[in-house]
Amino acid sequence: MILRILLILITAVFFSCAEKTKKPFTTESQLQKYNKKVVSYEYKIQPGDRLSIVFFRHPELSTKDEKRGILVSKNGNIVLPIIGRIKVSGLTKSQLQELLEKKYSRYVRNPNIYIEVLNKRIYVLGEVRKPGVFHITDDKVSLIEVLSKSGDLTDYGKREVYIIKGGLKNPVVLRINLSDINSLATSNLYLQPEDIVYIPPKKMKNINLAINGALPLLNLVGGILSSFVDIKYLSQ
Repeated sequence: MILRILLILITAVFFSCAEKTKKPFTTESQLQKYNKKVVSYEYKIQPGDRLSIVFFRHPELSTKDEKRGILVSKNGNIVLPIIGRIKVSGLTKSQLQELLEKKYSRYVRNPNIYIEVLNKRIYVLGEVRKPGVFHITDDKVSLIEVLSKSGDLTDYGKREVYIIKGGLKNPVVLRINLSDINSLATSNLYLQPEDIVYIPPKKMKNINLAINGALPLLNLVGGILSSFVDIKYLSQ
């Protein structure tokens, strides 16, 4: 919970600076460059991940809790039936599947294994109807799919989107204009696990929030003045 709050605060500060400097929109050629990297991208298992490991012909060997899976230790290991402790961090799903099928083939006939990383996620912040953490099953997901799952932009959302890729240590920021018809190709822009999507608010929202914040005081003053007028009228 604390980590998530810090993430939101850091992101808010980062984007407030980005707004002041008027970062230019990312060009189509730059988007294509990043898209090529993502298309060939395969997620690598890391400590803290939770893995679902399913043996189709030998369900007794599968992870018992399919929703939570098995936790990868801080040393990058997991412990499995029969074969015991095994190093999994740094491997892709396909590499781990190949490794496990090779090891288990010594003990069971034709092991058919399916592996899924259960905690891959994308963060969606800002002016969307349903902001939050979105879990994904694939190694990549399109921007348009993420925005649709977020309930689309609110009435106060600017028709642009910031995407932080590479985490907060080595961030690469893409700024995309959603109102430009030439940017429709961005619907094919792919996001990776741990990417952050941010929709900034329009300036009008700040004005509306200020008005809304003043309404209770205005109502109070209005009530007092109304009572004063009524008392004065009655005294006459």
